[in-house]
Formats: sequence, structure tokens, C-alpha cells
Amino acid sequence: MQYEAMSTLPGDDDLPEEEPLPDGEVPEDWSVEGPGMKESPGDDVIALNEDFYRALEALDTERMEKVWHRAEWVTCVHPGGPMLTGWGVIRDSWEQIFKGTQNIRFELSDIGVRIENRTAWVTCTENILHLSTSGVSNVAAAATNIFLRTEDGWRLVLHHASAIPEIKNRE
Repeated sequence: MQYEAMSTLPGDDDLPEEEPLPDGEVPEDWSVEGPGMKESPGDDVIALNEDFYRALEALDTERMEKVWHRAEWVTCVHPGGPMLTGWGVIRDSWEQIFKGTQNIRFELSDIGVRIENRTAWVTCTENILHLSTSGVSNVAAAATNIFLRTEDGWRLVLHHASAIPEIKNRE
């Protein structure tokens, strides 16, 4: 297996270089103290993560396009599926999923959010109720969604979901 050495990450040319903050230090404009209670920087990431799942539930490719960064290196792994790379391939996969889905609902649990400079990631458990042409299923998946802050705001650059096997009680 070969690894490509990168001095910059994909998308780093989108915005000027940022200096990392010393450990434990938070920028002044991220404060949520005081009577006005400013929004935290994670609010935008959480909102975009919600937009992603609402686009899924709506079976709406156009809404999905508003969430994703359009680049040849963005990546998506659907539960049990291969790694898909590039927005065009990923968009096609959503269209195929939407065609075979009559109704889908997501309830997220175990949500974790982390932001470092221009990268944010959300981990969660997707509790999925799915109605398709082949029947009804109720499954869970462990998901990681990675976002990049671009000139257009936060955009999804990686969605990876893996089915969580059902554990049967032994008696």
C-alpha cells in the first residue's frame, strides 16, 4: 500500500493558513458568557449535520448538494458498501438510495462533536427506521461525519457509516 505524503490537507488552498491556538485557549469571539449568550462555533456544525440527516429523510438530492463540499477527494462509505470518492460518484449513490427508499427516519444518539481549526467531526449512532421496496427495517449504524470550513461555510467532506450488528440475548 502506498501513502501520499501531504504537506497540506485537501481543501487547504480554500482559505489562508490559520495559526493553531495553544492548548486550552479559546478565541475571544467564541465566548458564550454574558446576557447575550452568543452562539458557540459548534452550532453551525451541529446544524449542518442535522441538515444532512433531514436531506436524507426528505430523499432530496438538491438538499444533499447544499451540505457536501464538491471536490474530487470527498468520501462516503454507506453501511456495507465500498468507499466512494468524488462528489459526482457520491451524488449518484444518494440518487440510487433515494430511488429504492420509500421512507426513512433517523434518530441520532451518542452524539459527539469536536472542532479543530477548520475541521470538525461529528460521531453518532444512527437509529434508522427504513421502508423500502423490500420491506421495513429498524437498524443502527455508527457514523462519523467530517466537515471542512470553506469560504461557503462548513461543508461535509466525509460520511462513514457502519452497521452495528444486532446483539441477541442468550438465555
